[in-house]
Amino acid sequence: EGESLAHAILEMKSNQIQPDNSGPLYATFSANLMHTAPMAHNSCPYFRWTGTKGELVIPGNGLNPDGGGGLLLYDDKFPNGVPLIQTENRQGAFFLGYKGVWEVMMDILKRNDREAALKTVSEALKDVATALAIYQSSESREWVNVQCINANSSID
Repeated sequence: EGESLAHAILEMKSNQIQPDNSGPLYATFSANLMHTAPMAHNSCPYFRWTGTKGELVIPGNGLNPDGGGGLLLYDDKFPNGVPLIQTENRQGAFFLGYKGVWEVMMDILKRNDREAALKTVSEALKDVATALAIYQSSESREWVNVQCINANSSID
C-alpha cells in the first residue's frame, strides 16, 4: 500500500486536550478507493484512534448491509471492545454509501435536474473538505475545526 491508497499515520500535538507530558497523539487514516481490493480490513481497520487510556476503532470491511462497522471502544474496562453505536442505529456501512452512485448520477443527467446535481456536488465537496482538514491537522499537529461541514450546511 502507499499514499495512492491514502494510507497515512498522522501525529497531532495539542496540549489543549491531552494530559500534560503525555506526548503526541497518533492516528491512522486509510481509504481504499477500490472496495473490492483485498485488504486485511478486520486486522487493520479503516479508522483507529489510539489514546493514553484506550482506543476507538471503526472495524470491519465496510460492506455489511446491516450498517456494519460502527464504533468500538477498547480500554481497561472493555479490553475486548464494546460497541458504542448499536446496529439498529446505523445508517449503512461506509462503502455502501457508494452503492449505485453511477446509476444515480446517470438519472440526474437524464432528467437534467440541476438542483440534484448541485446537492450531489456539495456533498462530495464536504468529503473533500474533511479529507483536506485531516491533512491540515497532520501538518499543523493540531485538529482543524470542521464544524462548518455538517448535514444542514452547504459549501459554496
